[in-house]
Amino acid sequence: MGRFLPWLVGFLVYIAVLAAAALFIVQTMTGIWQQDLAGRLTVQVPPAVHDSGKAENGLAAVLAEIEATPGVRRVEVLSDDAVMALLKPWLVDGVMAADLPLPRLIDVSAADPGAVLPGLRARLAEVDAGAMVDDHGAWRASVGRIGTMIEAIAAAVVIGIVVVTAGAVVVTTLSAIGLHRDEIDILHTIGARHGYVARQFAARAFRSGLISGAVGYAFAAVSLVALHQLALSLPAGMSLPTALSPGAWAVLSVIPLAVAALMLATTVVTVLRWLARRY
Repeated sequence: MGRFLPWLVGFLVYIAVLAAAALFIVQTMTGIWQQDLAGRLTVQVPPAVHDSGKAENGLAAVLAEIEATPGVRRVEVLSDDAVMALLKPWLVDGVMAADLPLPRLIDVSAADPGAVLPGLRARLAEVDAGAMVDDHGAWRASVGRIGTMIEAIAAAVVIGIVVVTAGAVVVTTLSAIGLHRDEIDILHTIGARHGYVARQFAARAFRSGLISGAVGYAFAAVSLVALHQLALSLPAGMSLPTALSPGAWAVLSVIPLAVAALMLATTVVTVLRWLARRY
């Protein structure tokens, strides 16, 4: 078990760093999405209105009602090219806007979308019964649930790593005590204090934890850099915010130190409890 422990600790640090990095990335991603959707509504005018002979008049009437709604600050009609850009990741190559019955999408900004929504829906119902208003509430709720789930998973990973590391250290320490029991008896006979004996085991555990943690952290850092490079190669519409801030890297660098400190503390407690029972 003693020879296996450094490998186990390195692997656990690797997993812990990746889990923490995933948490930072998801928090950044959800923050960007939430910020983009804050204070915005999307009005969708069905293709039938857009493709009819009175499409422009119908769209103008919808825009007039939106602009006349109290609380609306800005109105922007998305072009067909913009709509196609949103759909591009899910379409095969060669599909053109003229090939699809695209609705007209209108981006609406409001100081308080919740207050604007009822009046806007009532106004649009009088102009076009098929027009729909989306306040992105379901999307924001889904993003919030994803963030909460990722946080729960990260917390479970951390708890699991603490438990596994502590358990492995206890088993390894007791095994080492069994191998050096005669030396411990001699030290006790000549008057060595329990703290001195515990420090000998703890120093070795802390040094092993630092080395193993540094190796695990290095492999995790390489994996994260490779992931970021892969994300940069994705199309613009599918890019992911995988770059970690200096603050995030600082937090990640604490993980191997924390694991080494956990190993030290666990070793000291284990040795002291064993000595207290024996002497």
